[in-house]
Amino acid sequence: MKTLIYARFSSDLQNPRSIEDQITICRERCEREGWEIVEVFTDYAISGAAGIAESQRPGLAAMLSRIEAGGIEQVLAESTDRIARHEGDSFAIRERLAFANVRLFTLSDGE
Repeated sequence: MKTLIYARFSSDLQNPRSIEDQITICRERCEREGWEIVEVFTDYAISGAAGIAESQRPGLAAMLSRIEAGGIEQVLAESTDRIARHEGDSFAIRERLAFANVRLFTLSDGE
C-alpha cells in the first residue's frame, strides 16, 4: 500500500524529537505491514488548529497536494490529532482524502 506519513508537534514548548519519534513508529508499522513509504511530511511547532492552508501548515498542504497528484493509497499518522484539531479542518481533510480514494490510518485509532 503506497503510504504517506505525516507527523506534527504543536509548539516550541514540546520536544522537536517527537516528530522523529512519530516517524519512527510509523515506519516500523509500515515495515510490519509491508506498506511502501512514498514520502514523509512534517509540520514543526504548528498547532493542529492552525488551519490547512499552505501558509498555515505547509507540510500538511504539501501532503494534500501530493495526494491529489495521484498514486497514493494511504496516509499514516500517529493519531488523528496530528492531522487536525479543528472539526471543520478535520472534515475538509477527510473529504479530500475520500475524493482521492485515500484512507487515513492512525496508529492509535486505526482506519
